[in-house]
Amino acid sequence: MNLEKKQEKRYMGILLLLVFAGSLFLLSFISYSDGDDSFFRQYCTSMGLGEYVKWRYETWSGRVVSEALLYWFFNMDLWVWRIVNAGMITTLPLLLTVLRKKVSAGEGILLSGIVSMTLFVLLDIQAFGYASIWITGSMNYLWPDVCGLIALCIVADFYHEKNPGWLTVPAILCALIAAMSSEQMGAVLLAFEVLCMVALIRRKKSVPKMLMIQTGVTVVAFAVSSMAPGNALRVAESIEIYLPQFKTLTLGEKAFMLVQWLASSFANENAVFLAAIWIGAFLILLGRIQKVEGAKRVQTFFYMGFSVIGILAVLASKLGLKWFSDLGLNLSEMTGCITQIPAADMLGTRQWMAIIFWLVALLITFFLLRNITDRNGIVLFTYLGAIASEAVMILSPTIYSSGARVFFLAGVMLMFIILSLLENLRKEKLGIPYAAILVVMGIANFLGQIPRLLMMITG
Repeated sequence: MNLEKKQEKRYMGILLLLVFAGSLFLLSFISYSDGDDSFFRQYCTSMGLGEYVKWRYETWSGRVVSEALLYWFFNMDLWVWRIVNAGMITTLPLLLTVLRKKVSAGEGILLSGIVSMTLFVLLDIQAFGYASIWITGSMNYLWPDVCGLIALCIVADFYHEKNPGWLTVPAILCALIAAMSSEQMGAVLLAFEVLCMVALIRRKKSVPKMLMIQTGVTVVAFAVSSMAPGNALRVAESIEIYLPQFKTLTLGEKAFMLVQWLASSFANENAVFLAAIWIGAFLILLGRIQKVEGAKRVQTFFYMGFSVIGILAVLASKLGLKWFSDLGLNLSEMTGCITQIPAADMLGTRQWMAIIFWLVALLITFFLLRNITDRNGIVLFTYLGAIASEAVMILSPTIYSSGARVFFLAGVMLMFIILSLLENLRKEKLGIPYAAILVVMGIANFLGQIPRLLMMITG
């Protein structure tokens, strides 16, 4: 057994090395963009660190740590960023594998490791590109997410009543970095920490001191970031530049805007992840169908039928049939000033049916996951967190102009759910077939997006 574990770790190390080398090769083509990269580089190289961070905190946002990272790396050779960023890209699937093992206590890591690396090619290329291989975007999205996952691995240890020892120290530092670099990751991390504390209080009537310290650091960091005077100025400027209608929108108009945008993101950018979840669910239910009777058997057939419909809907949209993916968003220039946002009365019957289909699909998927994971709280909360990480954008006038990068964290959370289903299927001897399906999906998804990738790299 020990020999097998050593071999798994060796193979995992080789795979990670290949991912690092491939990432570094890809990043060798990346240079400073004409937009934010040039802007930040100009100010980072002409101001002192304290002066720059103070200016950004007072006039733009409370993301103090990510701003400091921008300052340091824009004052270094570009190859330093390329090497560090390749390391971050490599670390993310490793952390997902480690977190899955901590949560579900599975034996092997190699299969999960292979799948976690494969899942990254299921990402929408713009979500991956603007969050991971764009210089400014990487330090505001990828790096905070990596730090947040490190902190979450320690939270998982506490949840399972394990003593992480000295690892709590870097975890606290990572929690600080995440909460003061990304509002999305900070909110997700804080929610998991609080839920873990509540669970431990109910179970043991006590909470480890180091977990309380980590949660306290996250709270303070999140508060300092949220109370930055520059936040209000940033919102006001963003309204003027990107969405002049934002101030005058009624509650109903904002609700429609969120519902349409959110449903569209899962019908397009995150659709392949949902299809992967539905395939895993179908295989799990297929193995249970002979073991259930009566109402449970009917329920199982319902979920299996729903999974098939969802898979076919995603497949149809990827083959060019836009009936399920066109939700009437129709914004030709997402990065420019939007003077006319989509409204409810602008949609046709087909587009309304598509919106309703995806909203119902998201709801049923929650109960489907609840059924196939035996009410696994972490999996269910991760699913809700993926939706919530996008839903918070209703508070921002850059909901449209931020583009696909704001879907990156949701994608990462859906990856964790897929890994959890893989572990469930591995116990049923269906892990390898499911992994093979995911590999085929990943290859097909990547090949279909190569033209977009080349366009992003070459500009």
